[in-house]
Amino acid sequence: TTAGGIPHRVALSPDGKWLAYVQRVRGLDSIWLGDLEHNTSVQITPESERLHEFLLFAPDGKNIYFTGRD
Repeated sequence: TTAGGIPHRVALSPDGKWLAYVQRVRGLDSIWLGDLEHNTSVQITPESERLHEFLLFAPDGKNIYFTGRD
């Protein structure tokens, strides 16, 4: 992870090429998408106080579903 965050709520894409995870830094959550082949990650939601409780790739791997609780 970046900035020393703690990853949790991890999901692997059906093809095994992507990893979605929630990163917590200073009590704020954000969702990141990691490219396992190139060892890179990009933030896909801004840091917020929302707690992310569920994370899953769609069966085709093109979408990520998540739940959040404010």
